[in-house]
Amino acid sequence: MSVKQTSKRIAQLAIFIGLVSLIYAEATDAYISESVIATGNKIVSGCWDNPTAPDITSPEDNYRSYSQTVDFSWKESSSSCETATLEYKLSIYQNKELTNEYYSSSYSTELTHNKKLDNGEYWWNISVSDQYNNTATSKALSLTIDQSQIVDNNWVTTGDVKIENGGLIQIGNENYTGDIGNYLWENRLLQSISPGAKTLSFDYNFNTTDDSFSDIPGFRVIVNGNTILTISASSGNVDWTNFSWDLSLFDQDKNINVEFQAGNTGDRINQSWVILRNISTSIKSSTSRASDIPLETTYEEGIGYQNIIINELSLREPTSRSDLELRNTTNTEIDLTGIKLTKFDGVSEVDMDITINQSINANGYLVINTDKLDQDNLQIRIYNKSDDLIDVAGDGGPAFAGIAADGEYYSMQRTIIAGEGTSALNWFTALSGTNPHNTLGEENY
Repeated sequence: MSVKQTSKRIAQLAIFIGLVSLIYAEATDAYISESVIATGNKIVSGCWDNPTAPDITSPEDNYRSYSQTVDFSWKESSSSCETATLEYKLSIYQNKELTNEYYSSSYSTELTHNKKLDNGEYWWNISVSDQYNNTATSKALSLTIDQSQIVDNNWVTTGDVKIENGGLIQIGNENYTGDIGNYLWENRLLQSISPGAKTLSFDYNFNTTDDSFSDIPGFRVIVNGNTILTISASSGNVDWTNFSWDLSLFDQDKNINVEFQAGNTGDRINQSWVILRNISTSIKSSTSRASDIPLETTYEEGIGYQNIIINELSLREPTSRSDLELRNTTNTEIDLTGIKLTKFDGVSEVDMDITINQSINANGYLVINTDKLDQDNLQIRIYNKSDDLIDVAGDGGPAFAGIAADGEYYSMQRTIIAGEGTSALNWFTALSGTNPHNTLGEENY
C-alpha cells in the first residue's frame, strides 16, 4: 500500500471514530472537545466521565470551633480521563437545604482552603470540576462557629475552688462543723464570654452541713449582675441536677459575665459547697428549664447577700465629707428600710448612724453623703434588718484604689462583676474625665 493510500485510510478512520463519538455523546449528554489530538496510535476526542467526589479530611462533620478561622482540607479526586485537569471549590451555606449561600471560593487545584467565618451554624461541601465541565460534589457537612463558648482554661477563681481532672469543679470548703470556711462571696468561679451566647447550661450537686440553715444562700449563680439561681442550706443536699437559662434576655452586644459562688453566708462554720460539671454556653436559643426559679435571692426582709453592694467610694474629696454609693444588683426594686452601715475606725467596727427609709430601683444606684471616711483604715459593711451581713468594702487597711494628685480627686470603684469587696482585685480607680472623677449614680467605668 502506498503512502498516499495509508494517509487516506487514517483520515477515513479518524472521521469514523469522530462520528461514533458524536453519536455516543448525543445519547449520553456528555461533553466532547472540539479538538482532535493524534499522538502516536492514540486519537483523543474528549472526556465525559465525572471525576470521583472529593474525600473531605477536615473539619469533621458537626465540628464546633471557638476560633472564627477554619482550615478546610480534602483528598485529591481521580478521573478516568487522562487529560483532565481537576480543580476544586469550597461552598458554604447557612441552611441545611444548601439554598442560602454564604461563601463560594473560586476553582483551584489547591487541596486546602482557609476561611474566617462569623458566629453561626453552617453547612459546606467541596465540588470538583475538569476542563470538560465534568463535575462531582462531596456530601455536605455541618460546622458551628461559637465564640460564646465557655473555655475550660479561661476560668478566674478566688477562694476555695478546685478544678479537677474529668471536668468537675468544686466551689467551697467541704470540712465539717467547727472548721472555719470562707464566705460564699469569697469562693468564686468566673468567666467573661464573647457576645452572642443565648443559653447557659450546667449540672450541679449541692452539699451542706449547715443544720441551722444560716447559709441563705449556700450556692448562687449570677449573670451580668443578675442572680439566676440560688440554693439555700434549708433545701438540704441536692443531687445532680441540670439547670439551663435563656441568655437572650441579656444585651447580645456585650460580653456575658458568668459567676458561680458557694460557701457560708450567716457564719463561717457548718459548710456548704457545690460541685459543677458540663458548664456550657451556646449561640443556639433554649427556653429556660427553670423559669419558676426567682431571679433574686429571696429573704423575708427583701434584702439578700450582695443584692445590694457598696459600689463606689469618693474618699479623697477636699472637704470633710465623703460619698458612698450603693448599687442594686437585681432587676427588682428593693426597700432599704432598716439596713445598717458600719465602718472600721482603726480599732473596732462602729455604727455610721445612717438612716435610710427608701427603696432603690432595679439595677439602680443610691448615693449617700456621709462623714469623711478614713482612707488608711477602710472597711464598710452593710447589714439587713435581721443583722445579716449583706456586703463588705475594704479590708480595714489602706483604700484599694482612688488617688488624689495635683488637686484632682479620683474615687474608688467596684468592678462590674461584684466579687468579694475585701479583695483589691475587685476595685479600681475612677477614669471619668471631670474633677472630682467619679461615676456616682451611673455604671462604673
